[in-house]
Amino acid sequence: MVDGGRDPGPATALTPAVIEAIELGLEEGLPMTVISQSLGFRPTRITAWLSKARRQDRDGITDSPYIDLLNVYQAARARGLANLHNTIRRASNKDWKAAAWILERVAGETYGKEALERNAYDQEALEGTDSEQLRQLSDEALAELEDKLHTQTKMLEEASAVVDVEASDG
Repeated sequence: MVDGGRDPGPATALTPAVIEAIELGLEEGLPMTVISQSLGFRPTRITAWLSKARRQDRDGITDSPYIDLLNVYQAARARGLANLHNTIRRASNKDWKAAAWILERVAGETYGKEALERNAYDQEALEGTDSEQLRQLSDEALAELEDKLHTQTKMLEEASAVVDVEASDG
């Protein structure tokens, strides 16, 4: 018991040293699975810690190791991604494929392989098409997009429920 008889709950493996190791890994651009395995944790452990941090953040808690992890995670991940992006951007001065790689990932809906193939196919399909046919194609495309959005929203809701269950178990 501490602080007026409050029980702090079970001890956590989330120590300042673990948070620092996660920070260093993220700054190097390592995926969380590699970082967690190198620390001897299952990847779900760190995911559960981050979920707990997000709940604490929503509840206005500011002083906890989980909040410390969340702050470090967000900043270090951004720095790591920026470092990797800058490395590829610098390489694009000598090799156009590096720039193409960035475009595919940053604007995949426009520059990704599937988008380029779809655009070429769409151009061939639209040649000689009158305005009524184009309107029908647009309506069909809109319905298809709505179906995809509904499916993706449902998948995100299910994934969120799984993360919440894992976090409450962790």
